[in-house]
Amino acid sequence: MANRVLLALLQQGADNWNEWWHTHLSESESKPDLSKASLSEVDLNRVILPGAILIEANLRGANLSRAHLSLADFTFAQLEHVDLRWANLQGARLHTAILQGANLSEAYLESAILTQTNLQAAQLKQANLTRVNGDRADFRWADLSGAKLQEATLTNADLRGTNLTGAKLIKADLRGADLSLSDLVGANLSEANLQGANLCGADLSRTNLNSANLTGTNLREAYLRETNFSAADLREANLTNAYWHNVNLTDAKLNSVERREIQVQGVALARGLSL
Repeated sequence: MANRVLLALLQQGADNWNEWWHTHLSESESKPDLSKASLSEVDLNRVILPGAILIEANLRGANLSRAHLSLADFTFAQLEHVDLRWANLQGARLHTAILQGANLSEAYLESAILTQTNLQAAQLKQANLTRVNGDRADFRWADLSGAKLQEATLTNADLRGTNLTGAKLIKADLRGADLSLSDLVGANLSEANLQGANLCGADLSRTNLNSANLTGTNLREAYLRETNFSAADLREANLTNAYWHNVNLTDAKLNSVERREIQVQGVALARGLSL
């Protein structure tokens, strides 16, 4: 349960809280307990709350833009439509939190825990999600355009209809993820693991999938215009009715079934193609 004294101070606004925090909280005591706190619609722009315990807190519609929330614990917190633009959430724990419709544009979330987090229709444009753990997270219809997702774990994540244009997913783990109808135009997924992922109907125009693992991936009806599959592993992938145009398949691995499906589309198989 939230510390009532701390909660009352925080409800007075970020300026009062920050002044008190700098004066009274030493490094070893910088984990204020605000669990189950009711802070909906509160204006906490630029608030300093590193390591705060906000388990099951209600922060719906709050303004936390530019807030310092590194290592904070938001497990089961209600953060619908919260403003977290430019916020520092490095290493924050957002397991099972509800961030539906939240604005995290340009937020810093490196190494954050997003397991089973609800991020439906959230704004994450240009956000830094490097090395996040988003296993089974729900990103449906979220905007991740230009986001940094290098080495992110997104296994079994729901990314249906997600905007990932220009996103960097180098070495990301997307095994079993659902990316159907997602927009990956110009995204970089080099060395990403997409084994068993669903990319049905996805737009992969100019997407870089160099050395990616696409074994067993569903690419049915995917749009593949100027897509780079060089050195990618496409064995057992479902390429039924995929649209191919100027695709790079240099040194790609394909078995006889995928080879025939590609040839039906009239795609020239590059030298070095492995079967």
